[in-house]
Amino acid sequence: MPSALPYSVSMPIFPSQDRTLDPKSQGEDEEGSDFRDDFSDFHLIAANAYGTVNRALERATGRVVAVKTVICDSDGGHPNRYTSGDGRIAKDFTLLERTRHPHVLRILSVYCGMPGGLTHIILEYMEGGTLLEYLLEQNRQQESCATPGSFIRGLPEIACRDIMYQLCQAMSYVHRRGVLHCNLKPENILLTGDKMPFIKVAGFGLAIKSEGERMDIRGSFDYAAPEVVCHSGYDHRADSWSAGITLFAMLLLESPHVSGHHIAGEPIALEWDALRERLSEDGQDFLRRLLCEDPSGRCSMEEALHHRWLVYHRPMYPNILYP
Repeated sequence: MPSALPYSVSMPIFPSQDRTLDPKSQGEDEEGSDFRDDFSDFHLIAANAYGTVNRALERATGRVVAVKTVICDSDGGHPNRYTSGDGRIAKDFTLLERTRHPHVLRILSVYCGMPGGLTHIILEYMEGGTLLEYLLEQNRQQESCATPGSFIRGLPEIACRDIMYQLCQAMSYVHRRGVLHCNLKPENILLTGDKMPFIKVAGFGLAIKSEGERMDIRGSFDYAAPEVVCHSGYDHRADSWSAGITLFAMLLLESPHVSGHHIAGEPIALEWDALRERLSEDGQDFLRRLLCEDPSGRCSMEEALHHRWLVYHRPMYPNILYP
């Protein structure tokens, strides 16, 4: 039985009734009134310990949007910081507000409630769901069509390369702006729903400014770089590792960790042998440069764009102008 794709389980949102984040139940403050007037037709599409995400209709434009509803800082000192109901690290949407890139999910507007009340973050709606959902569906389809003894599971190299090209474009831009994502994984990469995957990076709640090395652990353990797990200090190259694990998972359609997960305190063991029939020599070199355990020798996202595996790539969407 193949190991499942590594992912983090979303806990049910605020089981106590007094912390239900229903976007239609905003208090009667001025911001809440405006919000209810501006949007309608809410349909829940995701929920976790930090908040809910609903698909909604913007009345003025007829545009479908995503509405993320969270509880922001109760003392008003950090109006863009929101918390979970179970004591997890606080998240902040400030950095994403100022980001403009074709492959980064955009905040369209924010409806701020009173301190400690509900805040509604209006985002682009991505019809194609997450990259994780896409990979799981591809895995299901491939298994249903498999012929015993002749089946090699995984996304084709050309598809993986195009997704990685888009991802490297997005992350090199984010890093040039002095931001570390800190939680890059298939769950935080969204798809537009086009036939050929067009991605937008999301999940910037744990993002931080890259001001020297960081020591705190952020993100999902299976995608975290060795230096993050070991508290040895990390910078933007930690995102490179997470991108490499994501590429590995796309190629295998299962966890690249030999044990199925990254086990704390044990040497990192990845399924390199499984790539021999799936990935070209240039592709394997590209992946090994992203997954160099020594961050000083690891490829940055900007450097990755100049690797021969990507530099000669012909994008599926050739008319996009990148900042």
